[in-house]
Amino acid sequence: MISVTLSDLPHEVIQKIIDLLPRDILLELLHFKNNWAISHAFCAYYQKISIQSRIPNQSSNSYSNDIVNPFELNFGEYAVLGSRQSLINFLNSYPNFIPDEISFDNLDDLIAMHQTHDTLLTRVKRVRICEEKYDGEHSPHWFKMKQVQRYPYNIYSQQYKHDTVLCQCDDVQFQPSIQHLEIPQAKVMDSAVFFARLKNLRSFSSNELLHYNIEYLPKRLNYVSLLSSAILHLPTYDLELPPQVKQLQVRSLLPLDTYLNIRPSGSLTEIEFKGGKFKDMGYFRFPEHLTTLVFRDCEIDSFLDFNTSNKFSCLTALHISGYFGKLFYYYFFNTALPQSLTDLSFRNCKPSFQRGSTNDTVVYRYPESFTDFGFFKLNDSFELPKNLKKLYLKCPGVMIEPSWKLPKSLQSVELLDFTGTFKMPDLAMIQDYKIGHIKLEFT
Repeated sequence: MISVTLSDLPHEVIQKIIDLLPRDILLELLHFKNNWAISHAFCAYYQKISIQSRIPNQSSNSYSNDIVNPFELNFGEYAVLGSRQSLINFLNSYPNFIPDEISFDNLDDLIAMHQTHDTLLTRVKRVRICEEKYDGEHSPHWFKMKQVQRYPYNIYSQQYKHDTVLCQCDDVQFQPSIQHLEIPQAKVMDSAVFFARLKNLRSFSSNELLHYNIEYLPKRLNYVSLLSSAILHLPTYDLELPPQVKQLQVRSLLPLDTYLNIRPSGSLTEIEFKGGKFKDMGYFRFPEHLTTLVFRDCEIDSFLDFNTSNKFSCLTALHISGYFGKLFYYYFFNTALPQSLTDLSFRNCKPSFQRGSTNDTVVYRYPESFTDFGFFKLNDSFELPKNLKKLYLKCPGVMIEPSWKLPKSLQSVELLDFTGTFKMPDLAMIQDYKIGHIKLEFT
């Protein structure tokens, strides 16, 4: 009998076998050098390709489970090729491979590929444009924007992130099939005509959003993003969104240190503040039916009245990350969190040398809350919600005392960069946990 290995089989058979393998096994195959399976596993695992000359910095927060942002690529799902030529070489090497999606970070690459690989791009399910910047409506780039709209591809997402001037977009005939559109500074003069062409639009990023008539916005629109400056320029501090919007992102430009009332819109359940500066969370009024609230890479002075100023009956996820000093530790760990929470994440990225010295005035002001060395004392005065299932805390400069307790409902725990010793319930009751830089006592 002649023994036959998989490598002896026809490539078509090998490909069929790989197509049936789970994704985690496919990923393992990619780590083997000079392995017959690499090329086939690569095509099976990566159904999305990105031409990215520079990969953005990725968050080191392994816990990250924030709001899904349609304008941010999850590079774990993409094969990132550094140039157009690399993509062409790859496609020429595997002529039968048709990716589900190709992402371009500039229009020139898409225009060039249109001339050389038009047939292939027509067969790709989705094409994404993620342009870093453009120079205005009177530049050649403005005409390139108009040009690509005529291509017979499903360009379902278009992003022009850092437009430098206020351009008028009325004469750009965006494809009717587009689902995600990011034009932060661009203006639309006739919103009725403009949005009538974009009935499939689901996500829209524009700092002019609040100036458009709500009635003209697409009925499928459920995600909107705008700068904080757009809110500060409101005649009143009441923010009202279209009733169909479920997710709101507010990006930072100016500090939000004034009163803000985010009025209930019927569908709004998730809010994300990205890169903002806040004086007092007690100034904010959130919709009662909010389920997810995220502060990403933010700076917050006071958190003490966060819960008392709002009626959170449905809030299940609260994620906070950013740069915080000792005073915020005092406010956060002395706040009664909503009992509806099942998912809590707090991540302090501020280096220890920037959080204040041992003789900080905060230490003297609250001697019962800090050690002689300036560490905040986390004890039984901070009670976690009784139904909490996920907990992520990364708090350098905090000492856990033995009296602090974790609820029995926890299923996933990550405690990082703490100091001290504390008692923990039976770890067998917790499905997933990660502990770093903490001494443990088991009860």
